[in-house]
Amino acid sequence: MNWIKCSDELPAPIKTVLIVISGQVFCGYLSMDEENGFYIPSGDIYMDLNAVSHWTPLPRPPEDF
Repeated sequence: MNWIKCSDELPAPIKTVLIVISGQVFCGYLSMDEENGFYIPSGDIYMDLNAVSHWTPLPRPPEDF
């Protein structure tokens, strides 16, 4: 997995990605509405852009499921 620094590049809005916050990995997406941050649906949490250090696209699902 290739992690991308948020200071270098942000993911496309509303595209679900893996994000890193304080060393922990979460699944979320960039929301450029009035919050301007990352939304984590599993916890119904908005995080400020500065709270997320890295992101990476979701891996592909297995071929044999």
